[in-house]
Amino acid sequence: MSLNTLEMQQTSQELRANLGISGLTVPDLATELDMEPTTVESVLAMDGSADPADVWLVRDHMQNTILMRRRTPFPYTRLTDEMRTVAKSWFSLHEAPLPR
Repeated sequence: MSLNTLEMQQTSQELRANLGISGLTVPDLATELDMEPTTVESVLAMDGSADPADVWLVRDHMQNTILMRRRTPFPYTRLTDEMRTVAKSWFSLHEAPLPR
């Protein structure tokens, strides 16, 4: 799944919106997903250096946390469930851990 610059900026805004809704912080995500904080920041920035599997992992963990907390997630335009099916055909996706 290759995104153009505008799509990457929009996806970054959507990820950051859901970070706020989730109540998680970058250090929380890093700890819960066993990632470096710089990796999480790279995902949130959609700067092109993050592994696509990490993007989906961060997205899914935030989504699960938001739903567990009975909040409404901000909708994604590119990181949709339909695109997950396509993404699975390109690379291995990781299962997000259960929210804490």
